[in-house]
Formats: sequence, structure tokens, C-alpha cells
Amino acid sequence: MVVGIHTVFLKDISLEASYLTQDGLFRIAVPIFLIINGFYFYSAISNNNSALWIKRLFHIYLFWMILYAYFWFRPSELTFIELKK
Repeated sequence: MVVGIHTVFLKDISLEASYLTQDGLFRIAVPIFLIINGFYFYSAISNNNSALWIKRLFHIYLFWMILYAYFWFRPSELTFIELKK
């Protein structure tokens, strides 16, 4: 649904179908995302595991940043002069 919000889903088939899905049905993706995240956040807070939850969140964030860094940061030569630019 999130991908459908950010694309022109069904636009080449029918403008009405595109409007009903993209601007109608798929708009529930963000509230559902927030509800699911709130469920897991509440369980971490209620069990006094907030520090563990934040640490886990940081590790997940760090993992994905390291993984995607290759695509963002691609110098032609890996030298310190190239890194300073």
C-alpha cells in the first residue's frame, strides 16, 4: 500500500481505479503503520524495556545505513582527497 501511494498505480488502465486505490484504499497504510508501531512501542515501554528497544532500534538503523552507504557514497577512487570533497 505504501508503494501504491507513491506510484501511479492503475493510472494507465483507469483514472477512476487509480483514484479509488491510490487516494482511497491505500491511504490507510500510514495509520496502520502507526498503530502497529505503537503496539510494539507500548509493549517495550510497559515492560520497562525502553532502553533495550532503543538499542535494538539503533542497531537496525546502523545496519541499514551501512548497507546503503555503498550506494550513496561511491567515490571513483577511495582516497582521502576524494573523501574530503
